[in-house]
Amino acid sequence: MSENIKEPNNIEENNIIDNSSDEEDINYNKLKGKSDTNCKSSSKRIQDKGHKLYIILEHANLELTKDKKNPEIINSDDHRNLIKKMNKSFEDFRPDVLHHCLLNLFESPLNKAGMLQVYIRTKENVLIEISPKTKIPRTIKRFCGLMGQLLQKYRIRAMNSSEVLIKIIKNPITQYIPFGCPIISTSEKSKTVKLEDYINNLKSNNVAFVIGAISKGDVNIDYMTDTISISSFPLTAGIVCSKICTAFEKCWDVF
Repeated sequence: MSENIKEPNNIEENNIIDNSSDEEDINYNKLKGKSDTNCKSSSKRIQDKGHKLYIILEHANLELTKDKKNPEIINSDDHRNLIKKMNKSFEDFRPDVLHHCLLNLFESPLNKAGMLQVYIRTKENVLIEISPKTKIPRTIKRFCGLMGQLLQKYRIRAMNSSEVLIKIIKNPITQYIPFGCPIISTSEKSKTVKLEDYINNLKSNNVAFVIGAISKGDVNIDYMTDTISISSFPLTAGIVCSKICTAFEKCWDVF
């Protein structure tokens, strides 16, 4: 079952974990650092624990305005003038792409069966872990408000509970992926495969897929073991998430 989270319009102070109550202080700049290049064989990586699909949503567009009183996640609909002043593309501020991905992932039977773990890494290199129990807000406004709270507070927990549902964690991402787990990136420029056959040929209980949480283009990463295309047609990131989950559900008999 999904857990409800306090959404931004109704957030109470005791439903957000404050940094001052943590056992150790979180250094935001340190969390953004470190490369994955030298961590593929790190001894700190977790061991296999049954069937699990790890989804890494890379280069997510989550950036706060510099308004100290009321910072907001910048988006191409509400902050067009600001983006123009920054001399940046509207395509660089599309949190709705990430929102679409998360809705598809967390509503999947694979997630409800406990076989999915999702991580987000922003274009600013901030790494986020989301509990499979999290219920993603349905509207983009509430989703952006929630992500804005996360970037300021570093953690968000369930209503009337101490359970942390979303939190910023330390890089690199590879330390959270089981040792020996294939890490597959997706690109429409790569070889096209029939996904179910490809998954079966991996012969691994744990598989990680890297998907760009961006509106167009590919992500530049250096920690994947293979790169594939799952369709001969261009697909949105949200549809890629859905197709990958569906393929694993078939391969792992989840229905």
